[in-house]
Amino acid sequence: MAARNESTLTAFSELVAVLTRAETAKNKQEVWRNFFTTYECSKRNVPSATIYPTLRLLVPGMDSERKSYGLRHKLLTDGYIRALGLNSRSDEVRQLSAPETKGDLGVRLERLVRGRCPDRSSLTIADANRLLDELGLAGTGQRRRVEQVLAELLECGSPADHRWLVRIILKDLRLGISQRSILQLYHPHAPQLYDTTGDLRQLVQEIESGRVTKASGPPIPGGYIRLMHHVRPMLCQRIDLRAVGALLQQGTYWAETKMDGERFQLHKSGPHYRYLSRNGIDYSERFGATADQLDGTLTPLVAELFAPSLESVILDGEMMVYDRRDLRYRDKCENTDVKALRAGATDLRPCFCVYDVLYHNGRPLTGVPYAERLRLLTTLLVREQPGFIVYCQREQVRDAAHLVQLLNTAIDGEQEGLVLKREDAIYQPNRRHGGGWYKLKPDYVGGLVVDFDLLILGGYYNRRRTFVNTFLVGVRDDSSSDYLTLAKVSMGLQAEQWAELNRTLAPHWQEVVAGQSNGADPSSPQYPRWGQTVPDVWLEPKESIVLQLRGSELVRSESYAAGHTLRFPRILAIRTDRRYNDVCTIEELLALVAVGPGGGTGDPRNVTKLAKRHVTIDDLTGGQGTTKGPSKRARGAGRPLTIAAPNHRQPAEVLQTIDNACGGREFCVMSTHVVQPTVAELERMIRQHGGRVVANPGSNTYAIVAGARTFKVDRYCRAARWDVVRVEWLMRAMGAGKEPSARQPGQVEPFRPADLHAATEATQRWLAEHYDRFGDSYTRPVSPGTFKGLLQQPDAALSQLSEQEMQRAERTLLRLPATLSGRRPFRGYSARLFLEQQQQQQADVPLARYRAERHMLRFVRHGGRWLPDTEPGPVSYVFVVQEGEIDDQPAGLTHWLETVSGRNQNQNWPPPTIHPIEFIAKSLADGQLLTSRSQSPSVVKPSRSSPSVFTPQ
Repeated sequence: MAARNESTLTAFSELVAVLTRAETAKNKQEVWRNFFTTYECSKRNVPSATIYPTLRLLVPGMDSERKSYGLRHKLLTDGYIRALGLNSRSDEVRQLSAPETKGDLGVRLERLVRGRCPDRSSLTIADANRLLDELGLAGTGQRRRVEQVLAELLECGSPADHRWLVRIILKDLRLGISQRSILQLYHPHAPQLYDTTGDLRQLVQEIESGRVTKASGPPIPGGYIRLMHHVRPMLCQRIDLRAVGALLQQGTYWAETKMDGERFQLHKSGPHYRYLSRNGIDYSERFGATADQLDGTLTPLVAELFAPSLESVILDGEMMVYDRRDLRYRDKCENTDVKALRAGATDLRPCFCVYDVLYHNGRPLTGVPYAERLRLLTTLLVREQPGFIVYCQREQVRDAAHLVQLLNTAIDGEQEGLVLKREDAIYQPNRRHGGGWYKLKPDYVGGLVVDFDLLILGGYYNRRRTFVNTFLVGVRDDSSSDYLTLAKVSMGLQAEQWAELNRTLAPHWQEVVAGQSNGADPSSPQYPRWGQTVPDVWLEPKESIVLQLRGSELVRSESYAAGHTLRFPRILAIRTDRRYNDVCTIEELLALVAVGPGGGTGDPRNVTKLAKRHVTIDDLTGGQGTTKGPSKRARGAGRPLTIAAPNHRQPAEVLQTIDNACGGREFCVMSTHVVQPTVAELERMIRQHGGRVVANPGSNTYAIVAGARTFKVDRYCRAARWDVVRVEWLMRAMGAGKEPSARQPGQVEPFRPADLHAATEATQRWLAEHYDRFGDSYTRPVSPGTFKGLLQQPDAALSQLSEQEMQRAERTLLRLPATLSGRRPFRGYSARLFLEQQQQQQADVPLARYRAERHMLRFVRHGGRWLPDTEPGPVSYVFVVQEGEIDDQPAGLTHWLETVSGRNQNQNWPPPTIHPIEFIAKSLADGQLLTSRSQSPSVVKPSRSSPSVFTPQ
C-alpha cells in the first residue's frame, strides 16, 4: 500500500489516470477531493514529499515559474512531426493538419504517436516538469531543441501521456472544471493566497508549513505580498448609473479617469526594477531592469523622478502610449502596442500612469484604506513628467450633480469613463465584486450611446464543435445589396437564449469551404463579404435573425469587410420584429464615423466614440436613464436608421406627475404594436402616473408590459415569474383606454383574463375566484363591448345553449317581447341578396333595392344573418328580387355566388336554397318557415349556419 501511495506522488501515469477519470466523471469535484485526500495520506508515509510538482501540471495556467512555451497548435504539431521523422506530405500528416480536423489537438496527436512510442509509460512527474521547463526555455527560437525535448518525451511517455502533455503545454486541460476550482479543492484558501502571492511555489510552502490552515480563515490582504513578485491586481465592478446615487449616500468616493491602456505593476527594489503585466508576464527587459540599461524604454528616464528616500515600492497603474507629436494618450485600440515600442522612438513612447501604491519601504499597504494610500502616493515622486510617469487624475466626488459633471467631462474628452473608489476601501487582489471599486462607462447607460441593429452572417463553434457560441454580425450595403461583416459578439444573452437561437438557425447553417474568402457558395445570390475574418459556418441573409448590439466605440479594422468594428460589443435584444434587409447600412455607419471626432479632418485617430448626448441627473435617479428596449431606429416601424451625431446633447425632460394611477409600482415595458404608443412613450406615461420603470424585470417588478409577443416576451411568459400584461391594460389603468377603469381610489387597476399574456400562480388563483372560465366577472357588471368580446372567444359555447336559454338571452339582451322571442324562425340561418343584371339597368332599380333591403332587415331582426357581397362564406339562402315563384334560375347567379362566397374546389359547402324576397314576409306571417318550390344549383333542404351573434339591427 505504501508503494502505491509513493507512486501517486512520483509516477506521471498515475496522474494521467486521475485526469482521465476526472475528464469523464459526472461529479468532477468528488474525483479531485479523493485525489487530494489520497495525497494527504501518502504524505504521512513520505514527509518530505510536496505536491508542488504535481500542482504545476494540474494548473499550468497559474505556474509563473515556467517560461512561456510560445507553442500553439501549428508549431506544436510541426514539432511532433519533425520529432517523429514523418514526411510532411504523407497522408496522415495532411489529415492531421487539415482544416476540417479541428478539435482537441491532444487526442489527434495521441492517435499519431500510437505505435511510435511505448505502450507503458516510464515517465515520472519530475521528468515531465524537467522536460517542460526545458521546452519553455527553448521557446520558438530554438527549433532544434524543441524537437529534442519532444523526442525524449516520445521515448518514455505512452500515447495517453502525450494527450495530457499536449494539453498541459497548451494550458487547456479540457476537464470541465476551472483551474481555480481545482486549486480551491486542494485547499479552501489557496485561490485567495494565490491572488496575493501570484506564486504557486510560495502558495504550497505557506500551506504545507502549516502557516495557513483550513481553520485559520482566509489570508489577510497584504500579509503575503513580496517585493518583485506579481500581485494579482484588484478589479473594478461594473455598476448601473442608477445605483450610484445610493453609493454616494453611503460613503465618500473618489473619481479617477479610466485609462485605456494596459494594466501594469512597477516594482522597485533599490536600483532594480521589474515590470509585470496584469497576468504576471515580466517585461522588465523591455522597459528596463535598471537605470543603466540603455535599450530600456522607461526606467532610464524615470529613475531620477522617484523621491531619494524611496528604497522599495510596488505601484499599480496603467501603461499608456504617449504621442509626443499630438501631446495625447493613444487608446489601446489604435493599433499601438506599448510593449513593442523601442528606445529612441521620436513620436511614441511609454508613459506609466500611477493610481495606487501596494508596498512602500518594506511595508505592505494592501490592508490600508484608499485615502491613506492616496496621501502616501503623492510623496513618491519628486515631480511628474508628462510622457514618462504621472499620477492618474482624480477628484473627490461632492454629490450626484458633481459626478454627472465629471462623467460629462470624460465624454467630452473622449475618455473611456470613470472609476469610483470608496475612500475606506482596502486593496483586495483579484477582487472585483464588493471591493469598493466601480467603473462607469457611457455604454453602461441606456440611451446614452448609439445602438446598432445588425444581421447574423456567420458563427463560430465552441471547442467541441457542438454549439455556436459566437456570432459574426454585419451591415447591409444598399448600393449592391451585399452584407459586410462588422464584429464578432459572444456576450449579452442568457444560456436559454443561446440554445433557442442555435435551434432556430441550425437548419440554415452552411459550412465555409476552405480557401473561399467570400462565403461558402459564391454562386449564392446573397453571400456575405467576410474581409479577413472567416467564420466556421454561415447562412443566407434571408434565413437570418437581427440582433441589437451596443459597444463602447467604433474602431477602424481591416479584419472586417465593413472596415470598422465595435469594441466591447454585447447583445441587447433579439429583434424578431425586423426583417433581414431592415438593418444598419454601411452608408449609415460611415456617416456616423464622418461626424465623429476627427471625421473628415485628416485626424489620424482610428476611434469613433458613440456617446450621443450628455449624462443628466435623471440618469442617476431612474428618469431618462431607464429607457429600455429598441433604439430610436427600432421603435419606428419601417423608418430608416438615423444615427445621431456623437456630440449631439439632448436635454433632460422634466415630467410632472398627473396622478398615482400606477401606485408607485415598478414596470418593465418590452414591446408594443405598431398602432400603439412606442416603448419610450409608455415609459413616460408610467412615470407621469406615479409608476417606476426598469430596464429588466426584477423581484420588485409589478408587471411586464408587452404588445407584440416577441422572442424576449415569450421567454418571460414561459418563466411564469411575472405577470405579462397587454398594453390595453396599461392604457385603461391610466384612463386612456377604450373602456373605463374599474380602479378604486388608492388601488391599481385590477387585471382581467383578457389583459394577460401570462400570469403568475398567485394571479391565476385570484382570477379563478373572480371570473368564470369564459372570463366573465362574478361581480363586475358586463357592458356590450366586454360581452361581445366574450362571445367572440373560440371556446364560447353558445351552440350548447338550449332553446329556452336562447329565448331568455334574446329577451334580456335585445329587449324583445316574449311573443317575438319565441318565434324567431330565421335563427341560425344566413342569406345573401341577389339582384338580376337586367333589373340593375332599369330606372326603378333603387326602389326595388330599398324594398329588398327592408325585407333583409326583417330577416335579421328575426334571427337571421345577412352576409354582404364583400364577406366570403357559405349561406343557407339566396333571396332574389323577383315577383312570384322562381321558374328559371336567374342569369349569372351561379357565377356571382362562387365569386362572393370565395368557394374553391377543396371546400365542400352545401349549396344554398333560392327563394324570392317575399319568402321572408310570408314565413313571418305564417309564423314558421314555408316550404315552397324553389330552385338552386342542387336543390337541398336549407342547412343552418353558425349561430348569429346577438347584435341588434
